[in-house]
Amino acid sequence: MTARTPALNQLEKDLINIATSGRGEGIISRASEACPQLFDVAHQTAFLQAEDYNSGAAAERILRYWEERTKLFGENHAFLPLSQRAALSNDDIALTSGVFQLLPQKDSAGRTLMMFDPSQFSSDCSSDSMLRVLWYMMHIILEDPISRGNGFVLIVHPTTNDSAKTMNLEFIFRGISFIGDIMPLKLRGLHICHPCTTYTYYMPAIKLACHKRNMHGRIFVHIGTNEHVLQRMSENGIPSECLPSDLGGGAYIDH
Repeated sequence: MTARTPALNQLEKDLINIATSGRGEGIISRASEACPQLFDVAHQTAFLQAEDYNSGAAAERILRYWEERTKLFGENHAFLPLSQRAALSNDDIALTSGVFQLLPQKDSAGRTLMMFDPSQFSSDCSSDSMLRVLWYMMHIILEDPISRGNGFVLIVHPTTNDSAKTMNLEFIFRGISFIGDIMPLKLRGLHICHPCTTYTYYMPAIKLACHKRNMHGRIFVHIGTNEHVLQRMSENGIPSECLPSDLGGGAYIDH
């Protein structure tokens, strides 16, 4: 059994203080009873790492996590297991759309690679449904001990030019908030490959949101031939065999 460190003990005290103060309307107490596995040493350590072991900030991030999870999934689903049969039982279209996908291989630094293809967004599902899928995908990453330590890389690649309907500012800001303010995972890079025609519209919003969260230095935009993009990605520790065939790489993903 993993021993609790002083930082973990202090985090536990900070969470008790939040719960007993009535903040969040008792959401911490309810969550710890319904989902005790998300309050174990591994998950609490992930929240501490996300806040550079500031226990007070980690407790606030946990509170934000549960408040946002309740808002996004609703009271009836927020405390259910994150699976297609439970918390995501109403999100089949979004889950199978191919908008968010995890690549089978990590990069050379051991970071998980997530693809975001906005052109696959279906008009049959809402932005909230797609955000629930993003939440679910990030939880899959979170359950991997290597990824908790090494973080992940988000690769944006629209496989068609039909992305305008997807790129609304609310979707962008909420997604970046999940990544920067809520989930206990480190974003190590945001690579935008062959940006779509709405690039000049949504890029300022992405830069602004990332700048506020000290993530602006991790944004890379790659324009040109597939060979040029693959070279640039390789220079950032992402070899071609890790990337999908749509980009000229060796990994196959099912759209």
